[in-house]
Amino acid sequence: MKNNKVYLIMYGAISLLWLASCVKDDLHNTPHPDKGAVALSIDWTATEEGVVKPGSFSINLRGTENVTVEVDASTPGTLPLLLPGAYSALMYNSPDGFSITTDDATVNKATDGNTLLPTPGALFTGAAEFTAVADDTLGCVIPVVQQTRRLLFRLTVTDGAPERIASLSGTLSGVAGSIRLATGELSGAGSVIPAFTRSGAEITASLNLLGMTGTQRLTLLLTFTDGLTQTIESDLTEQLAHFNDSHTALEVSGTLKTPTAIQPGTSTITDWQVQEEKDITIN
Repeated sequence: MKNNKVYLIMYGAISLLWLASCVKDDLHNTPHPDKGAVALSIDWTATEEGVVKPGSFSINLRGTENVTVEVDASTPGTLPLLLPGAYSALMYNSPDGFSITTDDATVNKATDGNTLLPTPGALFTGAAEFTAVADDTLGCVIPVVQQTRRLLFRLTVTDGAPERIASLSGTLSGVAGSIRLATGELSGAGSVIPAFTRSGAEITASLNLLGMTGTQRLTLLLTFTDGLTQTIESDLTEQLAHFNDSHTALEVSGTLKTPTAIQPGTSTITDWQVQEEKDITIN
């Protein structure tokens, strides 16, 4: 009889422990009662239509704990579990042609060692603030900001014979070289060398730039088949005054007049026009 009482007491104690453990689990909403989860999504609304999206983003999380994580740009998923508290998130990609630090992105130098690369990759950033809650899952949307913008030059030769142009090169000054990732502040004015090409009477060049700072001046050097060279300088500060205000591709076009037998003077560019386009192509 005594043994039976012992068994009953032990069975009752084990049952109470089992019930207690079940009650304890039921008090938590997630498998991470001491940490918070953040389900991340990315909003691409404020980017150029058809722009090539990066494959991944880096996210610097600063708050109760400081961590940097990599997420897929298409399906970012859930961030690593975080200690409870307030956080700021700074998101950015690492495109070709840029050097990225904790705070800044800087366009790399071209092969000449002086000018900036004229067509680095597309840079995107994003920022958000949230509070991680223990034993809970928070949804967080980070809006993407496109920090680079395409600039396209299109010149049409109206006077003179286009085929007399053997080669042409140019420099655009007043181009920003760096950007503060958190604020979008531009700095470091430099120059780029657009790769001008001619197809018939049309001369074009395509750039991808962070933005403009200071005064913008385009210097174009024309070399003709007879060895004649001419330099055209154009102040485009007015035409590019609002370049930093949008992410849609911008086309700047003009009329190029070259020497003729009747007018053997210097070459000029007139009738500068500016237009935003969703789909600008270079022939």
